[in-house]
Parts: sequence; C-alpha cells; structure tokens
Amino acid sequence: IVREFPEFRPVGFNDAGTWDYLGFNVKETEQECRARGLRIVEWLQAEAAMARSSGTGATRTLVLTTHQTMADLLCHILLKGNAMEWTYGEITHRLQNASMTTLWLHANGHATLGKKNDGAHLHTLGCTGSPHSSFSS
Repeated sequence: IVREFPEFRPVGFNDAGTWDYLGFNVKETEQECRARGLRIVEWLQAEAAMARSSGTGATRTLVLTTHQTMADLLCHILLKGNAMEWTYGEITHRLQNASMTTLWLHANGHATLGKKNDGAHLHTLGCTGSPHSSFSS
C-alpha cells in the first residue's frame, strides 16, 4: 500500500508491515481490544488537534479504514466518551460492508455523528444489484 499510495501514511504497523500487536495472548482479548481502541482514539484526537493548529482554517479529512468491531468500539469511545458499555461482538453502531460513517472531532475532545452507514458511493460503481445496495441509518 505504501508503495502504490505514497500520499498515505500507515499507522500502527511494525517494520515488517504487519499489525503492531501489543498484547500477550494468541488472540486479542476484549480488554486488549478496548485498549487498542483507546490508543486509536488518542491518535485520532492528536491528528485532529494538529490539523486544527495548522492555521489554514481549511477542513482536514482523516480516513480510517477498519472492521466492524473496531468501528463500533471507536464510535462508543468517541460518541459516549468511554467504552464501558461496549462488549466485543455486540454491535451497536452497525455498518454495511463498504459503507462510511462520518464523525466530527471537536477541539473540546467530543465527537458528533455526521452521516452514518452511508453507501451512496456504491451506487455510482454499479453496485445497485448487490446485497449491500439498501442502506439503513
């Protein structure tokens, strides 16, 4: 990805290009997943703060591509302020495959939900006949 898209900067990967797992188990535990979500939110907030301090006044977009479980956890942390009500596998903020959710990160550390589960871009790709062509909010 780095070679083909040099304008993007991957974060959270080791020198071998694989996920930089910080846990101690064969499979990531719920507690480790929650801790990873908190680290990602810290990184997102730092990136947003850096963008706000750039002085240009322009809106900057951060793109995070992740799986359903992590997206749900991040929404819990960003929208509710914590992950206390989050349980691994019990999805609250469901996303359709290839859909996008927009979160606005504010200077006070809070986040607000913009578009949720938006799959309109799939229609322009001719995906209207796919099982993912109907989207709910």
